[in-house]
Amino acid sequence: MSQEIIENIESFRKAAAPYVQALQKAAEKVRPGVAAYALEIEKVRKQFEPIALEMQKEAAKAVVIVQKWQEEKKIEVSVMAENGWFPNWYTFFCRPEEGNDSLDDFMIMHIDDYWCEIKEKMIEFCPNRQHILEAIFKLHEQEQYIASIPLIFTQADGICGEEFAYFFSADPNTKKKASDDILEKYDGGGIQLNIFTGFLLEPFKTNLQLTNGSSKSSKKFKSKGPNRHGIIHGSRKHLDYGTKVNGYKALSFLAFLIYTTKDEFKKT
Repeated sequence: MSQEIIENIESFRKAAAPYVQALQKAAEKVRPGVAAYALEIEKVRKQFEPIALEMQKEAAKAVVIVQKWQEEKKIEVSVMAENGWFPNWYTFFCRPEEGNDSLDDFMIMHIDDYWCEIKEKMIEFCPNRQHILEAIFKLHEQEQYIASIPLIFTQADGICGEEFAYFFSADPNTKKKASDDILEKYDGGGIQLNIFTGFLLEPFKTNLQLTNGSSKSSKKFKSKGPNRHGIIHGSRKHLDYGTKVNGYKALSFLAFLIYTTKDEFKKT
């Protein structure tokens, strides 16, 4: 190292010395404060520790409650589907009023209360079908259930076919129905549901009057909803399908298919 470089380094050291000393003094002044701050943090941690443990316990309880809620919802939705009713975006925010003792009364009240919101959601997720959906809504509002119900069934099949397979008939290529395709994709990880939405699979596991053959025409079977095969094929056993309850049940089914296949089942 040349003498010139050594002299420059020494010169720089002397020039920097006052600043180094100032920094050392500042550090000495700050150190007690830092130590005191660390002690305060430790005190707060110890004070908060019991609260954190309690919160952890409450969180564990909440998980159990949510799991129980989900199991109850699975049963509830399965029972609904067996009786021809299906949930939508707003069903579980709706509370039955006094006097709505039956499932039929509750669901009719619920659909009426959220009618505008349900229509908007259905169109939002099926904009290509807006003109047909609006015709369905108009027929429903006019209580023309004889016309609205078959139209609903045609759209239900098409909506499922866009995302999965057809609902009422097997896909000619895969030989699967929507229920087969959806449950297979759920098990394979293609559809990811959480603890709050897992119960939406239940109707796809349930034996529905909607999908029964037209021979299921007794009063008992008809009380569980409209029969798509009998209605579409004009079976003489199902000429009495155009009731208010069946109109609302068919509409709840269409809203459910849009809610699940176009919305919840596409979320990851």
